[in-house]
Amino acid sequence: MYKALIADDENKICQLIQAMGNWDELGIEIVDICHSGDDAWESIQKKEPDIALLDIRMPVYDGLQIINKVNEKYGMSRNICFIIISGYAEFEYARQAIQYNIVNYLLKPLDKKQLNDTLQKACNSLSRKQQQVENAILLQKNRRSLQAACITDVQAGRVREGITVKELNGQYCMSFEQGSFLGGFLNFPFSISEHENLFLEKFMEKIQTFNAYLTEVRMENAKKLLKQPGYTIARVAEMVGYQDVKYFSKRKKVHAVLFQGQCVPFFL
Repeated sequence: MYKALIADDENKICQLIQAMGNWDELGIEIVDICHSGDDAWESIQKKEPDIALLDIRMPVYDGLQIINKVNEKYGMSRNICFIIISGYAEFEYARQAIQYNIVNYLLKPLDKKQLNDTLQKACNSLSRKQQQVENAILLQKNRRSLQAACITDVQAGRVREGITVKELNGQYCMSFEQGSFLGGFLNFPFSISEHENLFLEKFMEKIQTFNAYLTEVRMENAKKLLKQPGYTIARVAEMVGYQDVKYFSKRKKVHAVLFQGQCVPFFL
């Protein structure tokens, strides 16, 4: 059931909208009727309607000002379908309304079919957006499960030999880039969910230790590769896992190898 707000400074217009709308058929409940812009703004904040039918001209705030206030305060987090009602067929009003991406711009006197078609359009839009949110949540859950499975499969040796990076990314929803990888597995003697702060503290300690170890291994491998003919710094950087060649070439152990004259001429 969707919630709707009607805001118009003319009470008879509000009553007309109530009478013309196929609310039950569309699954819409009218949660408030307002006769000024400030009342409508307050109601939107308190009752959180899904659909707001707003008059273009009301005391304090007009319909477009209310939409602007909602966008400024909530951004994309507040999913409201706005329908503008106006007695003025003025281009400037319509142009501004289009900029706010409203569902429709209805002119008085209101037409019953047009009103209900617009309400149906709003319901369809809300349904699509809700489905997108649910799909995103489901995708995120599945992605986490697949990524966790990638780690356990690698650890258990279940990943097919010769699998490409592209295939690995597709199979496990990962984002690996082409290159050489060195992995490590961290074991904690306690439940992560029950000791989250302790986990974060110990995890960072292990990561810092592991990063230092990883750098050491990379530099040792780089020394060996640079002593072999035909290997440029750019090629070696890629092979040991550095994307930034300039950063790689500034590592002290690489400089030591280069300055000792043990590296063949190279071209970048």
